[in-house]
Amino acid sequence: MLNAASSALLDGKARRLARLLADGLTAPDTAAIVRLHAAVLADLEAPHLIVMRQLTQDGPSPEFGKQGWLRSDLNPAVPELGVTLDAVLATLERHGLVGDMTEGMVFSGAFGGTRFKLTALGRTTLSDLQQAATKVQPDQ
Repeated sequence: MLNAASSALLDGKARRLARLLADGLTAPDTAAIVRLHAAVLADLEAPHLIVMRQLTQDGPSPEFGKQGWLRSDLNPAVPELGVTLDAVLATLERHGLVGDMTEGMVFSGAFGGTRFKLTALGRTTLSDLQQAATKVQPDQ
């Protein structure tokens, strides 16, 4: 099931990338932003999309679930990623798609460590890919 969803999202990635590149050709003043979005999309693969979709859910901690996901909670939530989870999170962080929701908080240690959550750019990117994927899939 996850593979099918990820495959559709990757099809959406190609569609979205083509649209971005076309937009960059017609609006040269936004070319730098288009190149940035294209670089983000070029780095995303199925494991990144799996994690991004998981991060749209509240974390498992009852008191801190809305504050994001601990790395230790993500691992059992996406076991198919195994030891690659750190690399996936690093890529998502590098592109600003996920962030530590406790960063800068006075009592961040009380949250048990880094809590990952999609950023505004991450939510927009995932939404764009999902919309592009639905345009690729035939009606069933």
